[in-house]
Amino acid sequence: MSIRLMTWAPYEIQIALNGRQWLKRLLDKDGVGYVLEGNKFLHIDDYSIAQKLLASQLDTQWEALLSGFVPVIFPSMQELFFGDFSYYWTLWQSEWAKDNIFESPNSLLMHMEPLLRHAFITGTGERVLRYMGKPVNKDGQPHHRANPELMTRVTQWYDGARIRHWVDANSLKLYNCSPHFFLI
Repeated sequence: MSIRLMTWAPYEIQIALNGRQWLKRLLDKDGVGYVLEGNKFLHIDDYSIAQKLLASQLDTQWEALLSGFVPVIFPSMQELFFGDFSYYWTLWQSEWAKDNIFESPNSLLMHMEPLLRHAFITGTGERVLRYMGKPVNKDGQPHHRANPELMTRVTQWYDGARIRHWVDANSLKLYNCSPHFFLI
């Protein structure tokens, strides 16, 4: 987690939360073992408990949680604004992840290439635009007022392969983290 307080009016606060690190702390608290590499869980001893802990994040009272940080990072706020002042919280950036853990890199290999091919072939501009909630005409072309920038890229990294579809500043991606996978 990180918090950034702008030192000029209107004194905006940006808070970045990492859901996987949040899960890590909850697993530690519950005594559930795991294997973590960077920000990726490679194994969790009890996936059902992990799923319950992840689902509990959806019940978070965000306004109360975020507002609770304000007195810590901006202790002079009440003095500057003379009384009852609060923030209007908005979501500037968000990432939702769906992780699937396989028994071994080889068990993923038979699925990864067909998944990448499918995502590339069927990830047409029309489909990606519709998925991202952008207006599309009946003929599948982007609405003339939308003017989106659309890009798809398939890449191979040292630890796996990835396909990523971008529409403007938003993207969706599919990737693996196996050092034994090579794109054909």
